Amino acid sequence: RSLLLQTLPHEEYEIIVVNDGSTDNTKYALTLFQNPDKSVVHILNNDHNIGLPASLNKAIRSYSSQFVVRIDADDFVDFKYLEYLRYFLLSNSIYDAVSCDYYTVSENEKRESRKSSIEEPIGCGIMFRRDVLASLGLYNPDFLAREEEDLQQRFDAAGRKMLNIPAPLYRYRNHNEGITSNQAEMEKFKKKLDKDHER
Repeated sequence: RSLLLQTLPHEEYEIIVVNDGSTDNTKYALTLFQNPDKSVVHILNNDHNIGLPASLNKAIRSYSSQFVVRIDADDFVDFKYLEYLRYFLLSNSIYDAVSCDYYTVSENEKRESRKSSIEEPIGCGIMFRRDVLASLGLYNPDFLAREEEDLQQRFDAAGRKMLNIPAPLYRYRNHNEGITSNQAEMEKFKKKLDKDHER
C-alpha cells in the first residue's frame, strides 16, 4: 500500500512482487492489488520456493527500469521515498546507488527508533542503477542470508559509489520470524561471506 501511495505518478514506476512459492493465502491476497487502477503492480509466482536472492534476481530481470530498489514484504516506506531517491540519482551521475536512513517499527507499525544506514546498514532502502547491479551479477543465490552483505562487498570491490541521505524514508519492521532472527543461519552465512571474500 505504501508503494501505491507514492508521490511519483504510477506510470513512472513499477512494483514487482515475487510470491516465492507461498503455501498460505498470499497468492490470493496479491490479486486484490491487481485491477485497472493499480496496473503498476506486477506479480511473479514461483512454482516452489527458490529463496530470497534468486527471487530478487528474477524480479530485477523481469523489467528494464533505469533504477532498482528492494523493499521487503513486511516493511513499508515514506510516501516520498521513490521520488527523493530517484531525484538524487538523476541529479548525481557519479553515484551508482543511494541509501536512506530508516525507522524501526513494531508489529503494529509504531515507530521505535531512528537508525542510520551508515552505522546500522540493512539490505533494503537502497536504490541502485540497474546496469550497475547487472554488471555485478545481481544477488548471489547461494547466500540465503547475508545476501546484501555479499552484494555490498562486491559493489565496494568494484569501486562503485554510494551515498546515504540522512532522511528516515524506510520503515523496517522488527519481529522474531525473519531470517535475521535465525542466529544459526546468520552465523553459517557469515562464515561463507568471510571465506568467499577472504577476510
